[in-house]
Amino acid sequence: MAKLTITQITGTISSSLLAEFKQYASVPDTTNDTLLSGILKQAILRVQEYSDRALLACSVKQQAAVPMETGIIQLYLGGGEVSSVINMKDGSDVMYNALPGGRLGLFKRGGEVEVAFTVTPAENALEQVKETVFRYATAVYDGEDSGVLGSILNEVL
Repeated sequence: MAKLTITQITGTISSSLLAEFKQYASVPDTTNDTLLSGILKQAILRVQEYSDRALLACSVKQQAAVPMETGIIQLYLGGGEVSSVINMKDGSDVMYNALPGGRLGLFKRGGEVEVAFTVTPAENALEQVKETVFRYATAVYDGEDSGVLGSILNEVL
């Protein structure tokens, strides 16, 4: 089973997005802007994870089992610019070809690899799920339980 780790978030939360979220969540003052910005960023990352599409630019490491038959693995979040593919067993570099649809054809069969890559959101990607992001962030801010949070995330599936 693949494991995804975000190693660095390079995208930022714009002041206009924060203002729009505050209006949505009915938060009129600026005293909690730092907290709200953090909650909004985490909501974006959570929706990104559930929808499996890039919403915030970030660097990612993905560990994946390499199929014996094909050597083809699918990168999460639509894939992106690959910086390295490492054999998990011995740490050696693995040769690959980038394939359409965020896939990699590896010159290796079997075992596990770790792929480091960067993702950049498509234009309007966040706009398409912004209401879900705002609902999720508002629920976190309001202290809703995991059942409510889970039902909001299911909207993007």
